[in-house]
Amino acid sequence: PYRVGLFPQNRSSEILQIDADQKIVHGNNNLTLNTPLEIFYSRGEPPIAEKMFFNKHLNNVLRVPNELENNELEDFCFFKFRWAWNTKGKIRILRDFAPENLHFEIRMPLSLEVRRDNLIEDALNSLETARVQQEDEQSSAYLFRPLKIVFKGEHGLDEGGPKVEFFRLMIEKLFGAAHGLFRTNTISGTCWFSRNEMRRRLNDYWDYEHVGIVLGLAFKNATHLDLCLPLYFYQKLLGCHTTQKDIDEVIPEFSSSFKNLLRESREGIESLSLTFSVDKEYVDGKNDVELKKDGMKSLVSKDNIQEYVQLFTKFLLDDSVEKQFAALKRGFVQVMGFNIELLKMFEPHELKLALCGREDLDFNALENAAEYSGYSSESATVKYLWKVLKSLPVAKKKLFLKFCTGTDRAPIEGLSSVKLTISKQGGTLPRAHTCHKQLMLPDYKSADDLKAKLLIALDYCEGFGTL
Repeated sequence: PYRVGLFPQNRSSEILQIDADQKIVHGNNNLTLNTPLEIFYSRGEPPIAEKMFFNKHLNNVLRVPNELENNELEDFCFFKFRWAWNTKGKIRILRDFAPENLHFEIRMPLSLEVRRDNLIEDALNSLETARVQQEDEQSSAYLFRPLKIVFKGEHGLDEGGPKVEFFRLMIEKLFGAAHGLFRTNTISGTCWFSRNEMRRRLNDYWDYEHVGIVLGLAFKNATHLDLCLPLYFYQKLLGCHTTQKDIDEVIPEFSSSFKNLLRESREGIESLSLTFSVDKEYVDGKNDVELKKDGMKSLVSKDNIQEYVQLFTKFLLDDSVEKQFAALKRGFVQVMGFNIELLKMFEPHELKLALCGREDLDFNALENAAEYSGYSSESATVKYLWKVLKSLPVAKKKLFLKFCTGTDRAPIEGLSSVKLTISKQGGTLPRAHTCHKQLMLPDYKSADDLKAKLLIALDYCEGFGTL
């Protein structure tokens, strides 16, 4: 059989044997699975943990562009074994494969000068200006340049902080109810595409392409976003097919109704007089929509109820938002500048992690990784700080993290990889340099005094300058 080495743990039993029939045998456990490795790795809850397939050495040392060039020549290439790469390694592949690393010489940054009260229009105008200033106006090469953000009237060198703030505000506005592009489900708290009849009639979906460009720029510039999109959104980006369970998170009220309908008796279903169509109230239009040919004439029965639910689910998640999603994906791919096949290296949860970072905040890990200037880990004020931080509710912890780093999300590796520097300073209130992940902390006489001043700083921290 072929042999595939796993995550090195100095245990010879951690070897997968794959025979000619692609049966998989796990070490000394004699576990045989009659399924190809790719399917085994990517479906459901496998009996062998996903991380057991990762190759640590491969992820740390391999030069990605060379590997991709080998792949184009159809030679042996580790890149082909996507199950051997961890999430961090896959992200590195996408960023290293961006055109500036292979085809373009970086010269000028992509500079966006924006006002907070006119953020979206200013950003789009700056992007359009950068596009037309190119030799080839139709090229998307301008999007491959490193991003620089300037907030008009504010003092802040973009060494990371203004960029993170820009993306945070853009997401708040683009996904907000006032903009009308997405709507938030009150049950699940997730956002999904709005089905707007006016946009459909005008075939106007440019705003969704702009959303895709923003998502792509954020990924490209290593900035995590606070997105409330369901996991199914990332499945769609990867080209996965719709299943019944996908609607649970997107539109849970329909999911509950469908489950009840599937349990209904033959007589109960017939009494509802349902047809293979969707009422106009669900599509924001003037006419009912047929789920299949002659759907208005086809009655739903116990015999075809499963087909009805599947088609209705597909309509809600795919057909009714097809143009909105296509425009968003077009903008995202335009920025990334890579063959869309590269995106398929990711599992949906990995792609979400790449765009959004981690939501779980381990402040013990943040404390262990912290560095000090003017203080030490044994200083009374430092002990007060960590005592106060660990006692705060999650919302305030996220606000503190945003105050110090510009984002309320943890990196993929967790807060242990955030090197927060706590520096001693004079004054009354704490301050922060988000670009350098530095907290400027006055010396306080008690934990209560520190907590009161810290909460004031957290609640009034918008903008760049001195609080």
